[in-house]
Amino acid sequence: MLGIGTGMQLLNVHQGGNLFLNIKEDLPNAVPHFDAHDPNHRHTLNVESDSLVGRVYGDGEIRVSSRHHMAIDEVAPGFRVTARCPDGVIEAIESEMMDWFALGTQFHPECGAASALDIRIFEEFIDGVRERITQEDLRLVA
Repeated sequence: MLGIGTGMQLLNVHQGGNLFLNIKEDLPNAVPHFDAHDPNHRHTLNVESDSLVGRVYGDGEIRVSSRHHMAIDEVAPGFRVTARCPDGVIEAIESEMMDWFALGTQFHPECGAASALDIRIFEEFIDGVRERITQEDLRLVA
């Protein structure tokens, strides 16, 4: 499963986590995560090196496309945070369950300003699904 933006928020809530409903109100010291006048608004985030996001982008600081006013407050059980904005806002989560590929990104790797690295998120998603698919899964689809 790959959840982007609201998809990450839904994934987190469905699995038992919760959200800040308004970053400006709930986290008044946060950097801007949305700019109505700039559809390609970007900010930095820090990536955990031992993660899928780290495998794609490398560890350290990167710049990503951002268009959200809500954010994860508490991470769902079975997930871990793999990227954060310097203000503490969670920008990526990954499932800790080996038999289930689930990645959520608050940032938007699909946006028009996407880089070649951003596109690798989708390649990793496809690879992750392929690695976990079983013959029984294939029978259910057929």
